[in-house]
Amino acid sequence: MNANVRALVDARKDTQKLRIAFDNREGAIERGESRPVYRKGKKDPIAEKYAKIFSDLEAEITKDLIEESSNEPIIAQLAELSGVNYITASQLCSMIDIEKASTVSALWRFAGYGCNEKGEIDRLRKGEKACHSN
Repeated sequence: MNANVRALVDARKDTQKLRIAFDNREGAIERGESRPVYRKGKKDPIAEKYAKIFSDLEAEITKDLIEESSNEPIIAQLAELSGVNYITASQLCSMIDIEKASTVSALWRFAGYGCNEKGEIDRLRKGEKACHSN
């Protein structure tokens, strides 16, 4: 898997989180739940500025992610499925290294869809290490 795909997936997720935070700040000001930094009733210029910067950055990262991931055959194949786009396929493929799984059931278990030796669904238990990715 192209290392750039994982880096872009992570960067997009982090940037999206920041954009949403600044969008929420603007919304709180508009609803009167928070005071703007400057005059009352006007948008917070700092929140507005960074919401725009993060939105533009997220769009740029998304464009680069689609371009990088379209060169990966498995991602391109997944993106052909109904309801799966390049972003979703990239996230899935970059988070799971299929070469580490010796069997299909091991891959399912790592993805959080496995079961233990007794046939019970895997779940987190206090004091035990998780057998799947978080």
